[in-house]
Amino acid sequence: MKIVLISDTHGYCDGLADSIKQQQADYILHMGDGVTDAYRLKRETGLPVFVVAGNNDYGTQEKEALFLILEHIPIFMTHGHRYGVHYGREQLAETALQKEAKLALYGHTHIFKDEEIAGVRLINPGSPTLPRGGGSPSYAVLDLTDGKLQRITVPVPKGLRWFF
Repeated sequence: MKIVLISDTHGYCDGLADSIKQQQADYILHMGDGVTDAYRLKRETGLPVFVVAGNNDYGTQEKEALFLILEHIPIFMTHGHRYGVHYGREQLAETALQKEAKLALYGHTHIFKDEEIAGVRLINPGSPTLPRGGGSPSYAVLDLTDGKLQRITVPVPKGLRWFF
């Protein structure tokens, strides 16, 4: 099973559906700051979507965190702003452990990251539209059967002004 991991689209998702369709994924997991984008990608790709609210998703009914089990893998997903991910990911890893999750997915920093803390794999797919830290615009595809993670870089959206 392949899942698309995406976060921090911030209203700019033109052309992403075509790229996502090429990945032949089974689900899209959106880690916030783009709840409306997540539902747009659902319409444009036909894929089921799980989404959490980020710190810029005002007025949404979505939860700030979800616990899922896909392919027998317990997954904790959140935007990350409530866990201090700019300063470290230990609190996020601890919360995932408390929920018995082996995988924690988050966004907020707009920086791609794949690491393990306290036995929990933590993945941030970066941002496909507003990357920070000198990174390229990206999302990720995770194959749950073998754990392989692929970072997908995407072209800079037309007319987008970089302000990070």
